[in-house]
Amino acid sequence: MECPYCEGECKYEARRQEISEATQFDAGSKFATEEEVREYFTEENMVDMGFDPDFLDAGMASDVINHRWHCEF
Repeated sequence: MECPYCEGECKYEARRQEISEATQFDAGSKFATEEEVREYFTEENMVDMGFDPDFLDAGMASDVINHRWHCEF
């Protein structure tokens, strides 16, 4: 997978998989904006979707944005 953050092949595939397993961020439509990503990774949204918010960490949204995982922007 080409990654703008890594300038070529993404070196953080294990991190992407960890975030995916905890939040299913890549199961729906791709994110259209950075704001959509940040809104997705809020404790309130995780609870609303039935996920355990204890698995959230401050870097998840930033990692998804930086690496453009499941993003259209």
